[in-house]
Amino acid sequence: MLLLLAGVLTAWWLAQLNPAAQAGLSLPGLGLGVLKWFWVGMLLGTWLLFGWLTDLYDIHSAHARGLSTARIVVADLLSVLAAVLVVLFFELVFPGAFLLFYLGIGLSLVIAWRFAYAALSRTSLFVRRVMILGTGTSARTVANLLDQEQGLPYEVFGHVSELPNTEATRCGDLPIWNIATSLIDLVRELRVDTIVAAIDGEPNPALYTDLIACQAHGIHVLSVPAVYHRLCQKVPVEYVSPSWLLEAIQSSSSRMRRLCKRVLDLTITLLALPWLLLALPLIAAAIKLDSPGPVIYRQVRSGLGGKPFQILKFRTMFVNAERDGKARWAARDDPRITRVGSFLRKLRLDEMPQFVNILRGDMSLIGPRPERPEFVAQLEKELPYYCTRLLVPPGLTGWAQIKYTYSDSVEGALIKLQYDVYYVHHWSVWMDIYILFQTVSVVLGAKGT
Repeated sequence: MLLLLAGVLTAWWLAQLNPAAQAGLSLPGLGLGVLKWFWVGMLLGTWLLFGWLTDLYDIHSAHARGLSTARIVVADLLSVLAAVLVVLFFELVFPGAFLLFYLGIGLSLVIAWRFAYAALSRTSLFVRRVMILGTGTSARTVANLLDQEQGLPYEVFGHVSELPNTEATRCGDLPIWNIATSLIDLVRELRVDTIVAAIDGEPNPALYTDLIACQAHGIHVLSVPAVYHRLCQKVPVEYVSPSWLLEAIQSSSSRMRRLCKRVLDLTITLLALPWLLLALPLIAAAIKLDSPGPVIYRQVRSGLGGKPFQILKFRTMFVNAERDGKARWAARDDPRITRVGSFLRKLRLDEMPQFVNILRGDMSLIGPRPERPEFVAQLEKELPYYCTRLLVPPGLTGWAQIKYTYSDSVEGALIKLQYDVYYVHHWSVWMDIYILFQTVSVVLGAKGT
């Protein structure tokens, strides 16, 4: 932001040096000094908004120079475009030279900074030295997560056995360290600055005391859910306790947040309905010409609290796709999907009739995708805490939809559940706006299934 501020002020100074541009920098009744700070607030504020929406501040991918450069260009162009729209809407004098100077200077400064950050973040000064407390299943899972993480510099030294004098020397590819005197002495000897407590079960009182001592000496102590939150933005439902989960999802029952969510739903839906009405004849004709059957398909899904409702979709499969009456997941390259249906699914156009469900209150714009009651009953038996995703209204799109690909198995449903529970834990109007923006990117990229 300091570099952008320098870019705005430098661009303003350069534009003032150009006599032809000075007319565009002065407005009746508004001094140059006031106007200058108006543009500072305008350009920096819109930069923050579009930078956030385009994942420019995603720490996991900030080291990727090409990706960061593309995001910087998009954020800067959108910021300048927003400024131009403000100028045109309020019929202000258009400061073209100033905005062009800012565009070039801002891009150059921020791209140079990001390249420097990419180099600095890989130096030993910023490497996090990690020790994993535990040798069980959750400890191995955390070790794999840290090993696969490309965005944040973690150096895992190995595992600390939760049992005294263990004879095992390795856990996977990492060594196992025994506590000779105390845990704090071991982490000091290895110069560890982060401990991940990944014990299957609760730590014994002596080990808990050691962890408190480590925290008192500035050592970061993270739980398995905290690591998942930071690295994956999901909740590992297999490794959390009911008490932790109940505490984490308390915010989902806030009446004010639900009211704000409903206002957002109605606003976006009313804006989208005219476009749906325009597209309906074209989509209906394509569906009818491609295969016989109704245009709109109705199916029972589980809504808020498991309450059943009829979801509306454009038909994408042949009629009687489930002739034996048995519910089946749709799969990639499913032979039941029509040619037009495949196109509609890729662009997510088959979901457009669900704006009617949103108006009715059956669904929200953002939330876990509603599942069929048959699948809900099956998955509640096989996956821990599956009912948690029913605490918020189901959505047209959601956190799992922008973070994970299509799933047609229990294993895939588990991963989507981890994302859905993360959403239930963190959901807010701002998060919903972010998901909407990312969904547009998914649709434009034809990443649907």
